[in-house]
Amino acid sequence: MGYNIGFDADGVIYDTELFQLSNQVIDFMKKEYNLDVINPDGYGIKDVFGCSKEIELDFWEKFVIKYSLLYRPRTWTKETIDKLRADGNKVFIITSKACALEKSYRGIGVRLLFELGLKLNGIKIDDIVYCDLDNSAESKLQACQKLNITIMVEDAVENINLLSKHMDVICMNTLNNESLENDNIIRADDIPDVYVNVQKIIASRETKSNSLTSMHILSVKEKEEMSLEEKDAYYDSLIDYYKSFPFDERNMNNRESIINLIANIYSKIFYSKYDPIILGMENIPKEKGFIYVCNHLCDKDMIFLLCALKGLSSCWHPLVKMEILEQKPGILFRTAQSAFVKREVLRSRRSSMKDLFILLSNYFNVLIFPEGTYNKTQNNLKDFQGVSHVYLSQVLRRPIVNMALTSDYSTNPILRIDEPYIVPRTMSLADAKEDSFNRLSSLVEKNKKLSLERRSEWYDNN
Repeated sequence: MGYNIGFDADGVIYDTELFQLSNQVIDFMKKEYNLDVINPDGYGIKDVFGCSKEIELDFWEKFVIKYSLLYRPRTWTKETIDKLRADGNKVFIITSKACALEKSYRGIGVRLLFELGLKLNGIKIDDIVYCDLDNSAESKLQACQKLNITIMVEDAVENINLLSKHMDVICMNTLNNESLENDNIIRADDIPDVYVNVQKIIASRETKSNSLTSMHILSVKEKEEMSLEEKDAYYDSLIDYYKSFPFDERNMNNRESIINLIANIYSKIFYSKYDPIILGMENIPKEKGFIYVCNHLCDKDMIFLLCALKGLSSCWHPLVKMEILEQKPGILFRTAQSAFVKREVLRSRRSSMKDLFILLSNYFNVLIFPEGTYNKTQNNLKDFQGVSHVYLSQVLRRPIVNMALTSDYSTNPILRIDEPYIVPRTMSLADAKEDSFNRLSSLVEKNKKLSLERRSEWYDNN
C-alpha cells in the first residue's frame, strides 16, 4: 500500500536556516541595509534581521537565483525521495514561497527557478503545490487534505501545530522550532532521520517491522553497561541499520569520476610545482570502504591528498567544516559528497556522523582529520577532537589507513602512508583513541626526521 507524503521546501528540502545565517547573507544585509542578526532563532529574514517585509522581499529578489540554482538540497534528499517513490508512495512538495502564487512575471520566475533547481539536483516528485505565504498553515492544510497527505515533513511552528492535528507530522529540527512542545510530532535532524521516521509511521500502520523501524540507537552510557557479547550483537545490527538507508551507488560513482578527472588535472600542476615525496603507496588498499586518517596543517593538504591518491577517488569523501561551503572549493566538496559538520551544533555532529556511516556501509571511503582544525604549530600532532574514526572502524569493522603530512610545501612536501588496521571491538574508545594518536604521531615523527635529513643534505651540497 502506498502513501501520499508531503515535503516542505524551504527549511526541509533546503536548509534555509543555514543559508540565512551564512556569512554571505549576513555581510549583504549589513552592507545593503545596515542590519545585523538580532535573532538567530528567527524563522525568516524578517525575523532574523528584524527588517520590514519590504526589505525581506527585496532580499529574496536579489538572492532568488543564487538560492534556487546554486544552493544545494540537504544531503541524501534525492536518494530518499527516489526510494520513497520506488516503494510505491507518492511524494509531493507543498511549499509557501514569496510571490509564487502571483500570475506576474515575478511569480512565474520564482516557480521556474525553484523547479529548475529541483531538476538540476535530480529530485523527481509527483507534484508541487504552492501555498499562500501570508496564511501558510491554513493553505497547507487545505492542500494536504486535497491530496490526502498521510505524512507531512515541515519546519514552521505554526504549520506544524495545525497540521499535526490532522495527520502525522515529522518536524525538521531548526533553531526556530527547538522549543516547540507538541506530542503529536516526530523530530528529525536530517533527511536520513526523515526516512527512518516515515518507515516507522508506515510500519505502525501496517504492523510491520524491519532493521530500520526496530533499531534503537543506544547512548554512550547504555553501551558501556553492555557485555562484550551484547555490544557485538548491537554493532552488527548497526551495520544492517545503516545499509538500509537510501543510497544511489551509480550517482556516487559519477561523483567520483568527476573528482578523479579534477585530480588528474590538478596533479600535473601540483607535482610540477611542489615535487612531493610519497612513501607507502603499497599500503593503499585496492578495495573500498576504508577510513583514511591524516594530520592537518594547511589548506594545501586537501589538494595534496587529492593529487597523491588520484585513481583512488573514493578517498575524497572527507569530513569537513560547514563553513567550507561558502568558500571557492565548496562546490568541489559538494561534488565529492562530503560530510559537513558545524562542530558547535550537536545535531550537525550527529548528522555528519550518520553520513560517514552511510558512506562506509556502502563501501565508499571517508577521510577524517582527527585534530579537527589546522595544526598551526606545524610540529607535534595536536590532541584529537573526537573518536569518530576509531568508533567507525570498531562498529563497521572497516580498516583505518593513517597518513602523515609535513608542514613545509616549499621543499618537497612528504606524504607517508601506513598499513591498514582495524580497531577491535573489545578495546575501549579511550584506548583506541590513544592508540590511534600514537600510530599517527609516529608517522609524523618519521616525516619530521626525513625532512630534517633532506634539509641537512641540501645545506651540505650548497
